[in-house]
Amino acid sequence: MAQEKDIPFIKGRRVGPDAIVSRDEQWAARVREVNPPREEWLISTYPMHFHRGLTVGGDTISTTNLELVPLPSLGGILDAVATRMKIFTQHTDKHIRTCIYEYAQNKDLRNRVFKKVPNSECTIDVTDRHISTPLDTRLNGVCSLKPGKPYFLAWRGNSTDVRVPISDLDATSDTTGHFPIYYMTYPDERLPVEVRISHFSKRYTGGVPWITYISNDALQLL
Repeated sequence: MAQEKDIPFIKGRRVGPDAIVSRDEQWAARVREVNPPREEWLISTYPMHFHRGLTVGGDTISTTNLELVPLPSLGGILDAVATRMKIFTQHTDKHIRTCIYEYAQNKDLRNRVFKKVPNSECTIDVTDRHISTPLDTRLNGVCSLKPGKPYFLAWRGNSTDVRVPISDLDATSDTTGHFPIYYMTYPDERLPVEVRISHFSKRYTGGVPWITYISNDALQLL
């Protein structure tokens, strides 16, 4: 049972048998609210597009744009330690940059931004193919994602020859998706820490690369 001093915003200690039971239940609920379970194993672009078919493509990895899409919601905390991806056609000394952004709301629509989640940036080396088993690339630390927050996965490549699994609208004879792809011109360098949403254009067509962020348990067992 959590200590009273460790629980924020409690109303104080109550006495009496019934009051003590009610108080303990209230405190336990408050602890769960403040400290959600760290039980999530992964977050991925693919579940967001489960009505689309998977194909293998390359033109979806832009060599001129930073692109990003919304990610599914989490029920608990995900402590991600690596990214996972399959590479069907490699290109020596080339890579795909990826990271996760959190939407930061502002009353002024022009000033709303995407903020990069600490330790989420990863450079995926596409020098070798990884078909029968996916490629796991370690993050530079633990990337903690929390429930109830809107996250977006971003990517930017530097090779048009690389072929990776993508969620492809054309594979289901549907040319328009429910969720947009945000895009803006960006050089092949470290992804921005913060960028205004107003700097992006968006479209509802095109493919989304299948990229997954995984926890340490998932990295060992899946």
